Amino acid sequence: MQVATRRIPLTGWGLIRKIDRAEALEGFRRLAFLDGLLGILVVIFLGGGLFTFYRRQVFTRLLEGEEKKFRGLFESAPDAIYLIDPATLRIVKRNRKAAEMDGYSDEEIAGMTSTDLHPPEESQRFPERSGGLSPTALGPLIDSLHLRRKDGHLVPIEESNVLVDVGGKPLTLRIVHDISERKWAKEAIRRLNEELEQRVQQRTAELKAANKELEAFSYSVSHDLRAPLRHVDGFSKLLVDNHKAELSPDAQEYLTVIRESVVDMGTLIDALLPVNQSSRVTTQPASASAA
Repeated sequence: MQVATRRIPLTGWGLIRKIDRAEALEGFRRLAFLDGLLGILVVIFLGGGLFTFYRRQVFTRLLEGEEKKFRGLFESAPDAIYLIDPATLRIVKRNRKAAEMDGYSDEEIAGMTSTDLHPPEESQRFPERSGGLSPTALGPLIDSLHLRRKDGHLVPIEESNVLVDVGGKPLTLRIVHDISERKWAKEAIRRLNEELEQRVQQRTAELKAANKELEAFSYSVSHDLRAPLRHVDGFSKLLVDNHKAELSPDAQEYLTVIRESVVDMGTLIDALLPVNQSSRVTTQPASASAA
């Protein structure tokens, strides 16, 4: 219990009032409660603000890290990459390889469209024009295209396209691959095949000429040598038949050896004819295939 006193002016009297402790402290407690609640709200507000700020900083750093990573991959790609506005075909961005390939400066490329980098006859093959561009998946590989450099030189290329979202705006990501070396290799193989075909034809002609010479030689051997052989065989037979008594045993033996050699020579000449025929048959398919 609390007692409060107070003097009444000009009377000499005093006023005494008895106050219960709970009643006396009720206002203080209410004030303390309000101050505490306000402090808690301030702490919660400041904590929430600090958490939001921290989360924003972390999110910003993550975005910056991802953007830096993407920029590094974009710039270090081995192929030329263009970001193109599909509505206007305006070139929004390109990587270092694309700048090396087309030869234009950043100021020049800023006002150009993708059609400026191709011959006019190829402009209708762009996926934006044909409606063949779809998001999240690379479009079909387009080959037999050419990129027209600043100096007018046409570079053979093949390209793929994909629709990507950059900051809420759809853009065409165009990957361009230079196939000059592949074209050169194909041309080199074509020339090599032509040279090989010419060599085959030349060797076939030489083989035909050699076969003709062999055929002429075989004909000469098989026909022109038969008459002398017949003469040798005939006269040796006449010597044996008509003059055997006049010949010594050694001379008769010599004539026998001569006649046996003539027979062997005739057998060899007869064997040349099948060889000539077989060589002529085997060369005919080769000459036909070469022709």
